[in-house]
Amino acid sequence: MHAILPRHLSLASVRALTLAVCASFIVVACGGGSDNNTVSSSSSSSSSSSSSSSSSSSSSSSSSSSSSSSSSSSSSSSSSSGGSVSYTLGGTISGPLTGTGLVITDSVSGAQMTVPAGSSTFTLSPAVASGASYNVAVTAQPAGPTESCAVNAGTGTGVASGNVSTIVVTCAISTFTIGGTLTGNTVGTGLTVKDSVSGESKLVPAGSTTFAITPAVNSGAGYNVSVTAQPTNPTQVCSVNAGTGTGTVTTANVTSVVIHCVTTTFTVGGTITGLLRSNGLVVKEATSNQTFNVPAGSPTFTFTTAVNSGSTYAVTVTAQPGAPAQECVVKAGTGTGSVTTANVTSVVLVCTGLYVYAANPLDNAGNGSVWAFAIAPGSAGTPGVLSGTTGSPYTPTETGPMALALDPSGNYLYVANNGSANVSTWGIGAGAALTADSTTGSPFSTGAATGPNINQPLSLAITSSGTYLYVGSNVSGTGGEGTVEGFTVAGGILTAISDSPYASGNEPFSIAIDSTQKFVYAPNVFDSEVSEYVISTVAPLGSLGTPNYDGALANPYAVATYPGGTDLYLYITDNTANVVQAYSYSATTGIVAAIGPDSYNVGTAPEAIVIDPTGTYLYVSNTGSGTVSGFVITPGTGALTATPGSPYTASGASSANPTSIAIDSSGQFVYVGNADAGTVSQFAITLSGVNAGKLTKIAADVSAANVGGGPESVITQ
Repeated sequence: MHAILPRHLSLASVRALTLAVCASFIVVACGGGSDNNTVSSSSSSSSSSSSSSSSSSSSSSSSSSSSSSSSSSSSSSSSSSGGSVSYTLGGTISGPLTGTGLVITDSVSGAQMTVPAGSSTFTLSPAVASGASYNVAVTAQPAGPTESCAVNAGTGTGVASGNVSTIVVTCAISTFTIGGTLTGNTVGTGLTVKDSVSGESKLVPAGSTTFAITPAVNSGAGYNVSVTAQPTNPTQVCSVNAGTGTGTVTTANVTSVVIHCVTTTFTVGGTITGLLRSNGLVVKEATSNQTFNVPAGSPTFTFTTAVNSGSTYAVTVTAQPGAPAQECVVKAGTGTGSVTTANVTSVVLVCTGLYVYAANPLDNAGNGSVWAFAIAPGSAGTPGVLSGTTGSPYTPTETGPMALALDPSGNYLYVANNGSANVSTWGIGAGAALTADSTTGSPFSTGAATGPNINQPLSLAITSSGTYLYVGSNVSGTGGEGTVEGFTVAGGILTAISDSPYASGNEPFSIAIDSTQKFVYAPNVFDSEVSEYVISTVAPLGSLGTPNYDGALANPYAVATYPGGTDLYLYITDNTANVVQAYSYSATTGIVAAIGPDSYNVGTAPEAIVIDPTGTYLYVSNTGSGTVSGFVITPGTGALTATPGSPYTASGASSANPTSIAIDSSGQFVYVGNADAGTVSQFAITLSGVNAGKLTKIAADVSAANVGGGPESVITQ
């Protein structure tokens, strides 16, 4: 030892140097960490300061200190847990990380990180030891908006041999559908809903109970759902329930939108062809099981309760009108169908009269006959066509049936028998089966049946109430006097009014009661005058006042009065002047005044005249020319305008001698009795358009005579 150490070192210095060297060997031998390194460095510093007088001792001390420092630097890259090297785990975020709450975890070391929204990189903490394996996965997904994040395949596992930055986590915002439920009526075809935020629409299948708009939209997006097209089969109104159509997509499919659908309802109804003259018509719609009472005069009908779009309908007639009796049917092809997008107005009810009766005074070698015809209903191929009823024609017990009148009840037919000088009551049964003299006392005398002064009936008229019947008669053996007889009526039984008969002129071939039921008019063809009567409202009830006379006519033959309202008109045919004269009359006195112009040209030798039930059309039979003249009546003035195509050929020959004319109760058909031809001609009236009022033959003439003669009177029921 003495040989190695310099001589000039003191014993204290030698001791200090020896301790420092020993301390360094101890550190190296023990592999001391950073804490030991700190101690060694302190000893070196102490040794250096205590040995400042010796350069070799100082150098030795400095060398020892440098060695100690190198040992400390190697230790700082080691783990504090035991000296091994550690490395960080991390990587990048692919895709937008918009939400919060993403957690990435290494399942081996437990290192993890909650990644802030908007981050593009991440580093787990704490670091892992060099050579350690790792398995990184997403352990919590972001929310607000909801996203789906996952570690890309092949990047999340491995062994740490350096800081890891290759782990890739890909995030995508979650998408969800927007939809909900359908309530109310079962949805029809054509419902379309739309989310106005995404712009996406959905055609909802018929019958659906739920819907979902596709494609799906991002979590966090807003939505605003509305109905953009309504169902059409059936027609419905669908709407989004308040508070359910808007919101924000969060963590699941939206199923809270509620759309309520209500099927639209429409009424079922239609039109009536032909005038409905009385109450009592009942129609039924089978699907909704509702009925409707159609008021008299209605041109249309509508069932009260509307029915759902998409429903079927079936309309039938369940009860016919009363008096006057008519037959109403549903026109083929119009009574059934489906309710679609509007009120149904296409059902057509066709109402017609029931029967036509004809009196033929010269048939059967002068004994006469009465004929009954059925009017084909609207369900037939050609409505209005006549066909003989079972049992027709009828041969009366009395002779010379000249005129007819129908009891308003429809139960009785009154026949004026010119040859027998009486009026008989015929009962009307089902199908217009007739029974002559069906009531007690029938036939009822119109005056003396024998002797020089016999009242020979020529015309009949009955009040609308069926209370009074008036008979225009020629009195034989008086040189041309005539009378009007009056009867009260009860159940088909006639009772002469106490002060009847009433004086008239020569040959009252026609008689009419006005619409107010106050006045009676009887033209006297050979006296050039019209007898005018007032029906008494005091005892003796129904008697006629003293007639007034109008001498402005040459040979007045027949008269027709306007059928109602405030217009008081009457029209008279002049058999030799070949005109129709038009008059108004006083509602108080019944006295007539000419309407200017008061005369309208017709065919040769006009006789019968008739006005349709609506007061729209007037027709005249021209016996001399075998034609029918037609006119439109102007409301408010009573003036006449010829109908298109007038006059119309009756039976095809001027010798046919059309003596009588009638219109059915529905105002659709005209029937003309051709006396010499022994037939009845059949026409339909054009009811609207430029040809309104025009007559068109609907079938060949039907026979109304057995062996001779023809009808002098035709009436309808």
